[in-house]
Amino acid sequence: MKRVLSVLFAVAGGILFLFGLLFLVGAKGEGSRYLIGVVGLGAGAVLLGFGIRWFRAADADSPEQVLADLLEAARKRNGELSELEIGAALGRRAALAAPLLEQLVTQHLCERKAAGAGISFVFKDLQPKLFVRKCQFCGGETSIASQAEKCPRCGGVFGTSAERKDVGADGAYRMDE
Repeated sequence: MKRVLSVLFAVAGGILFLFGLLFLVGAKGEGSRYLIGVVGLGAGAVLLGFGIRWFRAADADSPEQVLADLLEAARKRNGELSELEIGAALGRRAALAAPLLEQLVTQHLCERKAAGAGISFVFKDLQPKLFVRKCQFCGGETSIASQAEKCPRCGGVFGTSAERKDVGADGAYRMDE
């Protein structure tokens, strides 16, 4: 409804602006035509401006845009968002995110996790990945730069794989390990 109303305002503003311009061009020195032209230009510009502004506001409140902003915030925060971070990222649109998050949880695209006094949402596909070399038998790890072919503990073969690591406060990792 907001979009339809904003489009109507923009169209009416455009028409008024064009009629105002037409009156100015065809005034031929008559003061009343100049006055009608200036009023038409002003009213048209105001209506056109409000129409565009309302259309942008309606577009920002659309579920597609809220979801895009939510995923962008999750990407910036290593795939994990708390309720407070959602509120900070979306502002007044945070209430629109609740049904979208429920839909993502039911589709298994994110997980709800209790975190301290609130809830956080974990997007596994947006979490950073680390490459590791692990023994396929005993699970022993070695440096990714190591040229060793066999595990010194059991003699098994090393395999290289990408693992998702939780980099939140409770799952922090150090690069020297």
